[in-house]
Amino acid sequence: PAFQTPQQREKLDTLIVQSVFKQGEQKANSGDHKAAAAAYLRAAKEFSKDQRAAQAVVNAEVEAQKAGDLETLRAAANLITNKDYRDKPEAPQGAWIAASTFQSMGLFKDAAEYSELIAASNDRQYPHFQKYEKTKDASFNAVLLRVTTGDNDKAVQNGERFVQAYPNSPEADEVVFQIGRAHQNAGRPKQAAELYRKYIPRAKNRNHQVQGMLLLAQAEFKAGNEKAGDAALRQAADAGKRRGRELGAEGKYAAAQARYMEGERILDRFAKVEISGDVKQLSARLKEKTELLKKAATVFLDTVSMGVAEWSTASLYQIGFTYESFSKSLREAPPPAKLSAEEKEQFQSQIDAFVVPVEEKSLDAYENGWKKAMELGIYNKWTAKMRDALGRLNAELYRPLKETGFEIRQSSPSPFPPLFEAPQRDLVAAPKGKGSESNEPKKEESKSETKSAKDAKAAKESDNPYETMTPDDDKKPKKKGGR
Repeated sequence: PAFQTPQQREKLDTLIVQSVFKQGEQKANSGDHKAAAAAYLRAAKEFSKDQRAAQAVVNAEVEAQKAGDLETLRAAANLITNKDYRDKPEAPQGAWIAASTFQSMGLFKDAAEYSELIAASNDRQYPHFQKYEKTKDASFNAVLLRVTTGDNDKAVQNGERFVQAYPNSPEADEVVFQIGRAHQNAGRPKQAAELYRKYIPRAKNRNHQVQGMLLLAQAEFKAGNEKAGDAALRQAADAGKRRGRELGAEGKYAAAQARYMEGERILDRFAKVEISGDVKQLSARLKEKTELLKKAATVFLDTVSMGVAEWSTASLYQIGFTYESFSKSLREAPPPAKLSAEEKEQFQSQIDAFVVPVEEKSLDAYENGWKKAMELGIYNKWTAKMRDALGRLNAELYRPLKETGFEIRQSSPSPFPPLFEAPQRDLVAAPKGKGSESNEPKKEESKSETKSAKDAKAAKESDNPYETMTPDDDKKPKKKGGR
């Protein structure tokens, strides 16, 4: 009988593998990439000891990628990275194809797993991974992908592994920054603050540096370090003013947010000054609250001058809202129960003396804010809130927009900074990873060829790069005497 000897069976296997490769090539050339992927994957599974089996797996990945066949792509990726193939020269490329493909599709958890596999294989046991040109990129992407998906502990582990492997690389500082974010997102503000303090002085990217200052402030506040938090806010806001021309959208956004938060810090002090108490000291307390409001308004107006749409309109609205809330709290403040009739009258007269000018300032603030927003061409939720407030306080002059047939929809002269697109190395607010590459399937007769493509980008996930701090609706003042 034919093919009985080992040599004959080996020859038969070779003929079958050649036939399957040919079938895969024909299917690929005809555009049937799904069938081509299945043919290559079948060859790899059935003839795993053949020297061309590993390349068959890579070809299966490439064809599955073109067909959008995630099931086959994942099966091929798992095969090329298992114990039978992981020491093959083609294994790193196969893992990278899977990582970059899943990343480009927005499947960040899957992309992170394969990126981590490449990073973890960077040792003597797998020399092909050590030598692979994308190993460093995969290690970097693994950090950013885990930060993006909220897998903070894994992000920290990946970051520490990267810094240990590439301590002097240009990306090392960026990775330290991301480790800090992961600690902060995981509720470990002390660890985050420690990393930010190390990162800020040596950060080469100005945008990242300002963002680090803002995140440091947030971490310090979380840890209960009020003075340190205030200092970090001041540092970020000052950096935005002094180096505004050097900053991109992310840096300017962070600086404006820091300045806005400084205004909120003043409002916190405002809220702590209560209206109730000794009538003889009422005038002094009201004066103190008024002065704090003026200081807060000055800071918010300064935020507007920094030219970031979201924080500009939030600041303009906050000024009017705070004055309105203050006037309302004054009118609703009851006199202390133990006062005599004469003292109650004295209490009310002092209140009345303050209410009218505060109400006027509230209306003026809303009007000026609305006009400024129109001048800047900004239309968003804060613009709508200002317009609604004007309709509430001066209905004759400012009829509700819905009654006039209009409705404000959010827009702005320039888009707000994104949170994350796809991981890359040169942005923090929108970090993007090393791009994917396109590989044509290797024909059975030829050597492997790799073609690089541009970094793939995922859809924008958020308008705000700082999920930990956004302008709060109708925030401040809250404590007794604040409203």
